[in-house]
Amino acid sequence: MTGRHPDAPVIGLDLGGTKIAAALVGAGGAVLARYTRPTPATRGAGAVLDALAEAVRAVRAPGTAAVGVAAAGVIDPVSGTVTSATDTIRGWAGTRLAAGLATRTGTPVACDNDVRAAAATELARLGDDGTLIYAAVGTGVGGAVAAGGRMLHGAAGIAGHLGHLPSPEADGLPCTCGATGHLEAIAAGPAITAHYARLGGDGVDRLQTVAERAARGDRHATHRRHHARRPRDRSGPGRPRQRARPAPRRRHRRRPRHRRPVPGRAGRGLRRGTHASTAVAAPRRTARRRRRRGPRSGRADPHPAPAPSPPHRSTVMTPPPPSPPTASPAEALRGRLIVSCQAPPGDPMRDTGTLVRMALAARSGGAAAVRVNDPEVVAATVAAVDCPVIGLWKDGDTGVFITPTVRHALALVEAGAAVVAADATARPRPDGSTFADLVAAVHRAGARVMADVSTLGEGRAAADQGADLVGTTLSGYVPGSPVQTGPDLALVTDLAGALDVPVIAEGRVATPEQAARALAAGAHSVVVGTAITAPTALTRLFVAGLTS
Repeated sequence: MTGRHPDAPVIGLDLGGTKIAAALVGAGGAVLARYTRPTPATRGAGAVLDALAEAVRAVRAPGTAAVGVAAAGVIDPVSGTVTSATDTIRGWAGTRLAAGLATRTGTPVACDNDVRAAAATELARLGDDGTLIYAAVGTGVGGAVAAGGRMLHGAAGIAGHLGHLPSPEADGLPCTCGATGHLEAIAAGPAITAHYARLGGDGVDRLQTVAERAARGDRHATHRRHHARRPRDRSGPGRPRQRARPAPRRRHRRRPRHRRPVPGRAGRGLRRGTHASTAVAAPRRTARRRRRRGPRSGRADPHPAPAPSPPHRSTVMTPPPPSPPTASPAEALRGRLIVSCQAPPGDPMRDTGTLVRMALAARSGGAAAVRVNDPEVVAATVAAVDCPVIGLWKDGDTGVFITPTVRHALALVEAGAAVVAADATARPRPDGSTFADLVAAVHRAGARVMADVSTLGEGRAAADQGADLVGTTLSGYVPGSPVQTGPDLALVTDLAGALDVPVIAEGRVATPEQAARALAAGAHSVVVGTAITAPTALTRLFVAGLTS
């Protein structure tokens, strides 16, 4: 990052589940300024990006060349995207971290996983052929692996990630990734504190308190400390930079020869410890000796190494592979069903995890796309489903409140929406901008726009302003449009005959027969929401029918 500006300072950001730390670093490595603040982890990806930008501004100096971010989650360092993550930061999966922060700060941004970034500093000390196993225990449990002087990422970007290996001590305990029985559920800081309370210790909110009580002989705290250390010792190494000692030759002959790392064996032969960050450098002369000798030819290993147990693959930590590319999202939707996975404020279904599972269920049932509200839910859905996500952001309850401003639209693009849905009626927008302004901004960001309209005139105007899709979403909800109990098929017909862009039938489509009639009227595809994804509203309908 400093190659083009060898004398310019850079900013380093450490983003964790509880804290953001920033430092301005000079060309010689001197720290010129520091800043810390809490991570707004429960407020979603947008709030976290805003907090990171605030941290940059707090330490920035004239001529700052770039920003480097060490972040929680599985990070693709090439695209700067959070490819998957746990729920420690709400809606973090799918966040375009580098692009989002660069937009907010006007500075080039590079990023990688926080544990891997920390391990890289240790690897740099080992030379060109260094081998490293690194473990980090804090709010979560992470790890990194390097071989031959190169940090390994793995096909899914999670090489060395220890926190989601199975652990017998964690059987039945929920992990932050949504699964159960993982190392992080028993060995991370918050997990230790929670288990201390389950053992009968008085409620505490800090790991430090548990450690202090253990030092004073508290039996619950002492038991908890050793209980957490056992699975960590099986899964990873010991004290910082403790060099591995070859096992005695007599024992080495009796034990199987492992020609590749096996999860759970990395820490054997090392002194055990419970430090928050742990790096172990394998002796380089041992590695060179093995390369010279090579494998024994013609002799089978009488004790083959056991195959490692794969970690649980949840939809949060391991998103499904993307679907094959198509000419455009619109082409993939021709004649197909789009399911609106939303819930109104106060509804029990209004929860990110629930809405993502709703989207997965819709996709499993054959939906070609899903329509989702709120950047946080959009990001989590993009990480979990293999179909286009139409994102919108409802902000307010009167006037234009479906993606009302350019800022709302760009937040949805940052979250990964392939299509941004926005109110395209003739009503004034709250920031004084026009629908054309929103379309231009979204197109520059690489996404498409679905215009939600209520009349033929609004549909024509939206298409003229560059909308890629036009939907009948707001028919019956805006003064001047007809109020009716079923879908506005007349508007579908009029729009289909007047526009060159695809028309989406949306609004009060309650049965398969109505959906089919919408296609026959000229709709490119059909959106169904309440009839599929709103159990509260459907229950009220049945209750009313029984009591009327």
